[in-house]
Formats: sequence, structure tokens, C-alpha cells
Amino acid sequence: TEYGDSCVLFGKLYPELSQAERVCQTMQTLHDACFAATAKLGVPRALGCIPDLSMLVYVPADGQLLGDALGSEQALDYMDMSGEWLGTLHRFPLPIEKHFRLATELVNCQAWAVLVGHKYPDQADAAQKIAKHLQDHASEMAFDTQSPIHKDFHYGHIVVDGGLKVIDFDEMRLGDPNFDLAHFCANLHLLAYRLNNSAFQF
Repeated sequence: TEYGDSCVLFGKLYPELSQAERVCQTMQTLHDACFAATAKLGVPRALGCIPDLSMLVYVPADGQLLGDALGSEQALDYMDMSGEWLGTLHRFPLPIEKHFRLATELVNCQAWAVLVGHKYPDQADAAQKIAKHLQDHASEMAFDTQSPIHKDFHYGHIVVDGGLKVIDFDEMRLGDPNFDLAHFCANLHLLAYRLNNSAFQF
């Protein structure tokens, strides 16, 4: 086989078989069509599902997470690859049933504000103001809803090893490509805070 006589496989369990099958189909389409022509960019190969376990089985990506590679000489190359990967995904006509729902995201934002307030009481007011501002201006937000988006695109879901592969497609849906870019950048800012005076700025 293309992986030699043997290889390590990963299994991911889902509450429902339909979820595992949906993610499997998405990964296979991305692997075989969307990223087929880009040798350095891709996704892990999904092999199928085990129905009795509602388990997705796939060949894991080799390498290290992007967050662990930001101090390497290839860091800027990996940032460029991340952008190219996103652009390739956003332009691909991927058949997806799920859509970005602003109402759902506003509920999530309110829950996030409450969580922030519990963990960091001194930031509770600021978090609530952000959530309320988004709620008050929701009707003014014009989102594109026709592009496939990863929806959880960040340095912890990107595996690099000379090339770049992205993992975790549970949240894939049609939505606004700017969401992926904003999510990616916001998580890099959070990483910089966590590292304390991080020298890495992108």
C-alpha cells in the first residue's frame, strides 16, 4: 500500500453514526479532490467508519502542531501555507448540509461571556459588553453563507512537517470565509498572551 506494510490508524468516536459518516465523506472529498493537486497541502486520509462504534477511522497526519513550530525557521512559510490552505478550501464547491447560524453563535457568545465572568471576574463587564454589542447589532451583520468553512481553524488543528495538513472537521459548514481567518488570528493572539511576551507576531 502507499503507507507500507503497516501504519498507525486513529479512531474518533461520535455520538451518532451519521456524524461520523458526514465527517468521513467530507475528509475523503477534501483529500481526493480539493487538495489532490497540492502536494504540500492536505488533510488526513479517512478510511471509513465502524458502524457499531460510530467511529471514524483515518490515517493521522505526521508532524507537529503549528503552535509548536512557531519558533522554527519555517514558521513564516507555515503561515503562508495556512493562508493558501484556507483559500483553497473556501473556493472549493464542497457539498455540505450544515450552515452558519448567527442566532446560534449569539447564544454561544453569551455563554462565553458568562464563562469569562466566572473565571476572570475583573473581565466580566467587558465580556458582557461585547456579547450585548453583538446582540444589538446582529441585524446589521451581513454574512456570506455560501463558502465551505472549517469553523475551528487554529494553530492546534494544523499539523506541519515540511508541508501542512489540517485536522478536525466536525464543525465544517457553509458560511463566511472571514470567520475562519478571524478565528485563526484571534487564537494566535491568545497564544501570544499565554506565552507571556511572545516574540512571535504574525
